[in-house]
Amino acid sequence: MVGIICGGIKSRFFTEYLANKAGVEIENIEKPQFRIKDFNSTAGDYSFGCIDRKTQTEKTIKMRSVGDMWGTGLFKANACDFCDDVTNELADISLGDAWLNPYNKDGKGTNVIVTRSKLAEDLINSGIRSTDLSVKPLAFEAFLSSQQGSFNHRHKGLGYRMNLAEKRGMTIPPKRHDKEKISLDFKWVQNQRMKVRKLSLTEWAKHKDSNLFDDVMSEPMEKLKRITRIYHYTRSIKRRLHL
Repeated sequence: MVGIICGGIKSRFFTEYLANKAGVEIENIEKPQFRIKDFNSTAGDYSFGCIDRKTQTEKTIKMRSVGDMWGTGLFKANACDFCDDVTNELADISLGDAWLNPYNKDGKGTNVIVTRSKLAEDLINSGIRSTDLSVKPLAFEAFLSSQQGSFNHRHKGLGYRMNLAEKRGMTIPPKRHDKEKISLDFKWVQNQRMKVRKLSLTEWAKHKDSNLFDDVMSEPMEKLKRITRIYHYTRSIKRRLHL
């Protein structure tokens, strides 16, 4: 859960796309940064930036200007659809964004922390004692809520994606979260997200031009947005009715 983009294809294509959107030719990309924070804004209002090797100038672009790059599955390898590890479960320390009120209002950003060994716990406690770290306890349910989108995708929707893949003749290793039953509207989300993921890889490899890519992807991305909005709406109604 540290700030690392998983997968070589995703990290490369993601960097190329954002740099191209910022006005940098792909061959001139240097020192890409994915989380340039705005201390005077909110945690989610961060930028991508890189150095243009040709002009030796820094180019940046607000991530909010390119839409949802994380929840849509853009540029992800197919294997990522069968990963069920949300929190880097074998790591001594895991860090993730605290997408929770009031922390999401702090432009400097706030992390949730999970420790899994005495060494890790001792390191965190040492930082607290020296005042190098400012840490507050977080209820387990609040922690789950901070990463709810990832849990929904990697756990709740996993079994459905596995079932579709196995019908196509793919062999998927056994998973811990493959028995979840999901609603029809969430199946629509999964189906369209897989289409967007696959199309993004083929189209970017073909064009390497952000404007052409956006033109091709606009309709399937908008469809995914509509379907996701329907899913969130029906889920909120079910929650209110305790269904």
